[in-house]
Amino acid sequence: MSRRKYKTQPDERIVFRHADMSLDADTVKKLCAGITNVKMQKFLCYLAILGNRSRAAQAVPVSTTTTWYWRRDDEQFRARYDDAMKIAAELHENEMFRRSSEGVLEPVYQGGKLVGTIRKYSDTLLIFALKGAMPEKYADRQKVEHSGAVDVVQRLRAARERALGRKTQ
Repeated sequence: MSRRKYKTQPDERIVFRHADMSLDADTVKKLCAGITNVKMQKFLCYLAILGNRSRAAQAVPVSTTTTWYWRRDDEQFRARYDDAMKIAAELHENEMFRRSSEGVLEPVYQGGKLVGTIRKYSDTLLIFALKGAMPEKYADRQKVEHSGAVDVVQRLRAARERALGRKTQ
């Protein structure tokens, strides 16, 4: 059985890409309360920021299989894992609102040289934010009506009997 070799340092691209999404000291304390394994603690913190098990495991580094075993075997870790995913959802929701309302700066090039930046907003993110915040007003509406009987079971039995070459009643 071959074992994966992991880098001794976390993948910095993962960490720095999410540098603007960080956890305060109180959140880290709550998230790691009762967890003594340092790798478990790091994993939970990365999970809370990244919201993705495999990317958080890569950042620690630890195998995703190990994190699955931790979650299966340790009830306290499982509860903290769920807390981390809730924190991640909140952080990502905040980022969604920021991008839709404040926008992001994108570089502008002319003749191969950077000449400035332009602020771009995400209408799509705003639409999703409104659908989530006010579903009664902005949710997609589909109305499906059906009248008459549905005799699927009888039709399936008859088809099976025909396929087996038996006569149906």
